[in-house]
Amino acid sequence: MRNLKLVLLFFFLFIFNSIYSQSVFDKVEEFVVNRNLEVSYGIQFTWFKTSNIRFVQEKYNRDLIFQYVKSKKDNRLNYLFKGELGVPQFRINVGLDLSKKYSIHLAVSHLTYHVDVDQEYYRIGFWNNESVSNTIYFKDDFRKLEHSNGINLWNIGIQRHFILKLEKLKWLNFDIGIMPNFGIVAAASQGEIRNPSNEFERYDLGNSIAGLNYAGEITLKIFFFEHFKLSFNFNYFQMHILRAKLEDDAYVQQRLRGSNYGVNIGYKF
Repeated sequence: MRNLKLVLLFFFLFIFNSIYSQSVFDKVEEFVVNRNLEVSYGIQFTWFKTSNIRFVQEKYNRDLIFQYVKSKKDNRLNYLFKGELGVPQFRINVGLDLSKKYSIHLAVSHLTYHVDVDQEYYRIGFWNNESVSNTIYFKDDFRKLEHSNGINLWNIGIQRHFILKLEKLKWLNFDIGIMPNFGIVAAASQGEIRNPSNEFERYDLGNSIAGLNYAGEITLKIFFFEHFKLSFNFNYFQMHILRAKLEDDAYVQQRLRGSNYGVNIGYKF
């Protein structure tokens, strides 16, 4: 009976609010329009510097650092020509104006990273409880080591705008934005790694929060008829991946530096 009274109370409050004041939907619409909400989606490409990778696998007494590891290039355009929206690397951006010169943005980027396993790398540490310090052909022990299901960046930043309006072309505006941003790294790591019995084991634990990311970004936005947007972004980042899990007792530590860049299409309300 008490639950029924609460339901009726909320129902009558909702009706009262709808009749004598703005509805919730009206308030949301007013906020979106007044703050010039903008949303966009688009393709991203990546470039990674060489990095050191620490690999830990406790059950086999392994704790290694591989030096100057290279990433495998994977910036293919095949999916664009096929008209696929689910591209391997993409970015979603949501922004709200704080003033005429500043706006706050949430940028969600899904990037991929593949170790180039067809290389020789120097390693130092412990492998199967034995001390090692030598150069090996990576593919002998690691057939795959990657974050191909996602290095997912959730970044927030404040963007400073420099707006250029053309008198003769009032339907076309340009906006150059500069934005420092920071956030979290959620990684989904995979590997195919040789065990002490000389068999390859597959690892794919799934996505988990793995570290932090900070970056600086410059963006060129082109607005058509004030609302439709085409934007080009260049983002230089540093990721501190503290624990990208392959399984509960196996993980990768890595400091990644590089850039993601691309093009988005969007709409500004």
